Amino acid sequence: MQPGNFALTVYRGDTYRWRFVLWQDADNQHAVDLTGVVPKAEIRDAPCGELVTELAVEIELPNVIHMHLDEAHSIMLRCPRPREPWWSGVWDLTLRWANGDRSTVLGGAVEVTPNITDSRIEESDSDEDDNGNDTGNIEQAFANVSRRLRRVA
Repeated sequence: MQPGNFALTVYRGDTYRWRFVLWQDADNQHAVDLTGVVPKAEIRDAPCGELVTELAVEIELPNVIHMHLDEAHSIMLRCPRPREPWWSGVWDLTLRWANGDRSTVLGGAVEVTPNITDSRIEESDSDEDDNGNDTGNIEQAFANVSRRLRRVA
C-alpha cells in the first residue's frame, strides 16, 4: 500500500504540531493498534538525499500519532538563496512494528517560506556576491555533480 500524501507547508523558524489518527477502515470505526510501534519521520532535501532534520514523533494509544517540528529544527530548513521564493524538500513518516515490519504511512512535499525576523543567509549557503554574481567553487560544483551521478548509477 502506498503512503498517504500530506504536504508540510512551513514558515522557517516557526513551531508546528500535527496530529494523525490511523484507522483500519474508511468509516473510522476500527482503530489501528499502535502498541509497540516505533515511529520515525525525517525531512530530506530530495528522495534519497541529504538529511535536513528529524521530526519529533510520539504515539498516543491506541491510534494517534503526534508529530512536532520545534523552532530549533525548523530553523535548520535551508534559507533560500537570493531570488528564490522558498525552499522545498520531502518528508515521510515510517512505523516500525513490534514484529519488525516497517511501513511508511505518510509522506509528501515540504515547502518552506523563508522567515524575516532573526534570519540571514549564511555565507556558506550562497554562491553569489553582493551584486548577485556567481562566485561558486568549481571543485565543490564538481563534487556535487559527482555525488548526484553516483546516486543515479
